[in-house]
Amino acid sequence: MEEHAENSVIEDCMFIGVGTQAADILNGLNIAIRNNVFDQRNATNSAAYTVIDAEPNLDTDSLENITIEGNTIYLPQDDFSRTPYGIVVQAGPTDSVKNVVVRNNTILGTQILPTPVAASPWVSAILFVGVVEGQIYDNHLSSEQPRGTAP
Repeated sequence: MEEHAENSVIEDCMFIGVGTQAADILNGLNIAIRNNVFDQRNATNSAAYTVIDAEPNLDTDSLENITIEGNTIYLPQDDFSRTPYGIVVQAGPTDSVKNVVVRNNTILGTQILPTPVAASPWVSAILFVGVVEGQIYDNHLSSEQPRGTAP
């Protein structure tokens, strides 16, 4: 890992209507995204989006020791043609994503499918692809949410 984030935290922030990848990790070690509010209910500036995205872009990028916890995510309910995702953790062509924990998050406004389907009006709350030693537990996923903006 040449240029990368290390020992970094995104904490106690509010992101409103960002549209896509409000928090995005491409290349890093020991990163935490915790106790934030992401309100995408009125976001209109993206055709498809992911609120929290941990995904290397280059073959030389990697992610290790990533924790995503205690966040509240409000997904849009009015236009499922945009296929929003709450949290995506996805490896590149190699085993480039290791030791990821997603826990104690609340994702509201999701319609949950066991497997995402391309061009589907359904939403994937949490998606892991190619993660080595990944853990997902104690998350709250619900199709119901209050209207308006987050407190």
